[in-house]
This record gives sequence, structure tokens and C-alpha cells, in this order.
Amino acid sequence: MKQIATSLGSIGLLSEECDQLVAQYEDKIIEDLVNGMNASAVCTDIGLCPNSGECNTCKYVIGTIKDILPSNSSEIWIRLLLDNLCKLIPNPVGEYIVDCNSISSLPNIDIKLNGLDYQLTPSQYILMEGAAGEELCLLGIAGINLPPQLGQLWILGDVFIGAYYTIFDFGNKRVGFATSR
Repeated sequence: MKQIATSLGSIGLLSEECDQLVAQYEDKIIEDLVNGMNASAVCTDIGLCPNSGECNTCKYVIGTIKDILPSNSSEIWIRLLLDNLCKLIPNPVGEYIVDCNSISSLPNIDIKLNGLDYQLTPSQYILMEGAAGEELCLLGIAGINLPPQLGQLWILGDVFIGAYYTIFDFGNKRVGFATSR
């Protein structure tokens, strides 16, 4: 999934939220960390906790910094880490975003099932979401980390079912697909 996301020029949603957090509050974060504040205190001090949707992201980012930084780190070390940290944060929930202006230049994705190709266009596999006057374009495909003994699993969710009419024939243990109209 990460290879697909990278090939489409997408970035992890958590990385993007981290970039925005650092860009907006970097100086205050540095000041609070130099003063030895913990993640909850820093995020409360910049006004993101406890009643904000960004509270958990903030605590995750600041907590990660606190875990990596040696004790008594200087402002220079903290700034250096902040400038590079967001690129290193894993994407645990597998959500990726793309630049909404790039959708028309993205490739189609072909999914092969039982020897047949099912094609998804960018307008089908990119989900446009809006909140607070901002448009967010989410990659509508996500990977799932399962225990190795279960093998690989792909869920053909709403982006696939929206493009292809799906018949679940439980009695005969089969699934059928047809192009949706």
C-alpha cells in the first residue's frame, strides 16, 4: 500500500497534520520543550488540548520528540528535529492524502480478480472531503496490517463497490461484479 501511495504522490495524513502543527506553533513548542514541559502540557499551552480535534496529533508529535531528544537539548537540536520529524512519522491508520489539484493527472488503477481487470479512475479512488472551508483529497484505498499467518488481505470497499455493482452469492460461495451505471 505504501508503494501505491508513494507512486501517486500522496503523503500520510498524520505527516500532513504534523507539518501544519509545526508550521503554526514551532517557536512555542521549542520554548515549552526547552522549559521541560511534557507533551500534554505543551499541547494545552498552545491551545490544542483538551477540546480540539488536533489534541491527539499534537500529543503524539510532541511525545515522539520527547522520546527522541536527549535530556537538556538545546533549541537548535529541537528545531532540527521538528524540521525533519514529520517526514519520519509512520502512518499507522494507513490514510493518505493527495494534492487535490493533481487528481486529473493521476493514473487509473487496475485491480485483477480471477483473471479479469477492474479499472478505477482517480475520481473513483480519491475521496474529496471538506471541513472548515478546507478541501481534503483522501486516497480511498488503505492497507491493513494483519498477523503473517493470515496472509495478505485487501478489502474492496466503497471505492470499488461504487464503481462496480456487486452481488454476494452466499449460497454458491461466490461474488459477482458488473459495471455500475
